[in-house]
Amino acid sequence: METRFDFKGTGGALFLKFLVGMILTMITFGIYWPWFQVTILQYVYANTTMGRPVKGAVEFEFTGTGGKLF
Repeated sequence: METRFDFKGTGGALFLKFLVGMILTMITFGIYWPWFQVTILQYVYANTTMGRPVKGAVEFEFTGTGGKLF
């Protein structure tokens, strides 16, 4: 049995989130870093599915917060 992962997001959207996060991290001297990590993980998890679409794919969700990481 084959397990298939599918990413339905775009590289452009991920790059934009990465670019904005890096700029905010530099402006705040690293304080924004935990929130930046959460933003990237939430985007990746929300756009990733596992399994076959016919049987119903498993969707992922990241529920962490920047405040808890900080």
